[in-house]
Amino acid sequence: MPVGGKIHAYIRATNVQFRLPVDPTTPIVMICAGTGLAPMRVFMQERAAIAKAQPNLAMGMALLYFGCRDPVKDYICAAELEAWEAAGLVTLRPCFSHHPEVSGGFKYVGKRLEADKDEIVSLFRRGAKVFLCGSASKLAKSVNEVLEKTVMEYRDVGLEEARAWLAKQKADRYVSDVFG
Repeated sequence: MPVGGKIHAYIRATNVQFRLPVDPTTPIVMICAGTGLAPMRVFMQERAAIAKAQPNLAMGMALLYFGCRDPVKDYICAAELEAWEAAGLVTLRPCFSHHPEVSGGFKYVGKRLEADKDEIVSLFRRGAKVFLCGSASKLAKSVNEVLEKTVMEYRDVGLEEARAWLAKQKADRYVSDVFG
C-alpha cells in the first residue's frame, strides 16, 4: 500500500468470552491461521507479563497451533513466539502448507489437531479453554470437523450429540472469533 493509500476495513466487537482465563494455571489451546495469530500473540504477551510478575507461579499448559504457507515468508512473529516457547510459556505447533516437511509433515492445523487429539482431550478434561481465530470457511470449518469426530469418539456419541455438546462448550470453553 502506498503511503497515504486508503484501505477499506471495519471494526467489530470481539466475542466477550475471547479472553484468557482469570486463573493463569488454566490450560489453554490456541488455534489460528494467518492474521488470526494477533489475539493469540496478545494472550502470550499477557502470559509473559504474568510470569514476570509472579515468577514462582506454575502457569497452565499453553498450546499454539498456527497455520500459514511458508516458514520464512509467513511465520509472523516467529522469533517472539520461539522466545516464549524457550521460556516455557507456550508449546508451538506450527503448520506450513507449502513446506510441511518443516512442521512434522503437517500442512494444515486441522490435521495436526487430529494427530494431537489425545493431548487436546486430556487438557480439556483438566479444564482447558480453547480459542479459535481465523477464516470461518477454512480454518474454523476444518477444526470443527476434527472436534466433532473427536467428541464422537471420546464420548461415544453420534454426530448430532457431538455437535450439541460442542455448542454448549462455545458458551465459555470453546470460544471463536472467526472472519470471512
